[in-house]
This record gives sequence, C-alpha cells and structure tokens, in this order.
Amino acid sequence: MIRCVSGVGDVAGTMKTLVFINDVAFEVPVGPFNVREAFGMEAVLLYSSGNPVPTDDWGVTLHSLQYGAYYYLIT
Repeated sequence: MIRCVSGVGDVAGTMKTLVFINDVAFEVPVGPFNVREAFGMEAVLLYSSGNPVPTDDWGVTLHSLQYGAYYYLIT
C-alpha cells in the first residue's frame, strides 16, 4: 500500500512527496513518477478503488501521486 503524506523540499529545492509502501517511508519527486524504475518492469500502481494509475509506455505516471490518496502496488 502506498499513502501520500506530505510535500517537502530537499536541499536542492526539488519538491518531494513522502509516501509509505508497506509502512516504509519513501520520498518521490512531485510530478510524474516512474513506477517501473522504482519497483520493476512488472509493477503496477493501483488507486484504492482498484483502477490502475495511468502510465505511459515507459511506466511513468501521467500525473503526480496525490497527497492523502491511497495506492496499492502489485508486481
């Protein structure tokens, strides 16, 4: 499960979003997120409704992960 929690900036000023995957915190960039690069070629990110998060042919999300939204990762 992935849960977007908050946006924070790093030293270089790049905005990050803190997400939790199986209760482990990760920071991901605000903006499109490369699901395949982060989790492998077979990874699929789902909204809590069960619908897949739209990605392009390279596994990059078409939109930012949303603050406070719940996601599920299947591989």
